[in-house]
Amino acid sequence: MVKVEVKWGKQSYSVDLDPCQPVSTFKAQLQELTCVPHERQKLMAKAGKPWKGILNDSEDLGELEIREGLKITLMGSAEVGCESRLLVLLFVVLAGCWGL
Repeated sequence: MVKVEVKWGKQSYSVDLDPCQPVSTFKAQLQELTCVPHERQKLMAKAGKPWKGILNDSEDLGELEIREGLKITLMGSAEVGCESRLLVLLFVVLAGCWGL
């Protein structure tokens, strides 16, 4: 696993990326965090490293030189109505932390 930083709009996420998994698995992780559907996601690496332009679903992450701390920009609009699902999830997590 490699920890990467994903920036989407004003939000930043620290995400564990498994280079042995396909791009679609990484995009599924991002969909859970941001509500941006897989098909709307465009992923770009800073300074064109380890890939240039938008990351294709057909790319093999294992062949790319993905290093700890890589900064990735996510472009794409979130699914409508997904925000309420995220708020419920946040409440459940916080309630568990506070023992409610």
